[in-house]
Formats: sequence, structure tokens, C-alpha cells
Amino acid sequence: MMFANYYNMPETLSLFDKLYDNVGGMQDAFIAFWDTVSAKFALNEFVVGYDPINEPFPSSLFSDPSLFLKPGRFDGQKLAPMYKRAFEKYQKHDPSQIMMFEGTQGPDTVGIGKGYILPVGFEELPGGNDLNHVQMLNEHTYCCQMND
Repeated sequence: MMFANYYNMPETLSLFDKLYDNVGGMQDAFIAFWDTVSAKFALNEFVVGYDPINEPFPSSLFSDPSLFLKPGRFDGQKLAPMYKRAFEKYQKHDPSQIMMFEGTQGPDTVGIGKGYILPVGFEELPGGNDLNHVQMLNEHTYCCQMND
């Protein structure tokens, strides 16, 4: 089975729910991990920044489908608060490090229909809009999004 098929499994969705909603302190542990990593690599000339989670998958596909189906909603409600917490840890150790963050892959960048790239749902940057120089939207695009 292709790895992407595992994302829709109830166990995987449950884990993402626990991460985003901090069930059982899972998000606290995730943030503590990034606190440790960013402390270890602070002021390292070969590290330009951190990307807390690659291609964050939306949770709550079944309990609240609108989080997945309405472009940007998941980003604003679930990812933005977690990114803000991660950004605070990075900045604490090295204010020059860049935080690379991204919206969920569906439907923001997967799009509903061929050729669509929909807007992400962040109202502001994780560290606020005054620190633009150390924050970057890390957008994923794939050939399947382009029209033939």
C-alpha cells in the first residue's frame, strides 16, 4: 500500500487529533521536542531555520469534515496555535532562525479539482506580523496541481 493511504486510517487521524488538540499532552511533548532541538542548534551557522511539521494532515475528517473541506479553516483553527507555540521556542534560543511553516495539503494546495491552488487560512504569521524576516510560508506544490 502506498504510504499516503495510511493518512486516512482512523488510527492516524486519531493521532493527528491528539497532536493538534493536545490530548494527553501530545502537543506539549511535540513543542518540548522543538524546544530541545532549537536549543541544541542555536547559533549554528549551518542551520537557517526549522520546519515543525512537513505536510500537516488535517484531522477530524469524520467528526468535523468542514475543517478539511473548507479551504483555510484547518490552518487557522488547528495549525496556527501550534505554530505560534513552536515559534516562541525557536525565538527563545536564537532570534535569527527562520520558521518555515505550511498549511495543510488538503484542500489548500491539493485543491478541489485539477489546476486549483486555494488560499491558506492563516490570519497572521506564527510570531506575529512584525517578525516577517524570520518567518516563511513553506508552500508545497506538485505537478498534479497544474493544468495540462
